[in-house]
Amino acid sequence: MGSNGSRARLSCPSNALGARIRIGTDQDEKIKMKSSFFPLAQNVEEHIIKTSEEIGKIKASTFYDLCTSFLWEQDVTSPIEQILYCSIKHIQELNFISDAEPRLFNGKDVFAGLYIEPQKKIGNYKVDFSIYYFDIISLRHGKEPKIVIVECDSQEWHERTERERRYEKTRDRCLQKLGYKTFHYTGSEIVKNSTNIAIEILSYLTDTPEIDFLVQEYST
Repeated sequence: MGSNGSRARLSCPSNALGARIRIGTDQDEKIKMKSSFFPLAQNVEEHIIKTSEEIGKIKASTFYDLCTSFLWEQDVTSPIEQILYCSIKHIQELNFISDAEPRLFNGKDVFAGLYIEPQKKIGNYKVDFSIYYFDIISLRHGKEPKIVIVECDSQEWHERTERERRYEKTRDRCLQKLGYKTFHYTGSEIVKNSTNIAIEILSYLTDTPEIDFLVQEYST
């Protein structure tokens, strides 16, 4: 959700094939296309590109500090949990979903936005992540905040002992009785596909179709 209380869904159209919108894939073509509508002197274009890159560096540094500070302060030591947290923050940032903060609505304080809590104790269990999302639009329609529990499993299901499987099933049933939905991801899934996992989580919380999310495409 953006600062103006709007949902995470963006107004940008998807391409003809219906794929997610990807940014940073062909910057030169974008510059040429814009220049054809609004011609700029070459030195002006070069200056805009240079200043844009500098702004990008500052934002990258800020994002790095935000992620590393959170992981250190919250004592998130598992590499797969660290990767998933950073991917969720990455997709959150690209799609203008605000962090949770108190908001005034009809004379009452409500907690609106996205809130990620690692190692949260629920009943007799501790979960890897409890992720909360709520917005003013949902409140106006009488909806409740959405919370999803995310478990980062270091082992594949078939690699776990019978005792570990029974414990996990018992824990999931307990959480379900308390009204929590749980998403499980293996370590290999997170390492190979953390961006799509982050989109799946945020799509569920914000009621936004996965195809509507902006993603950053990296060169390899």
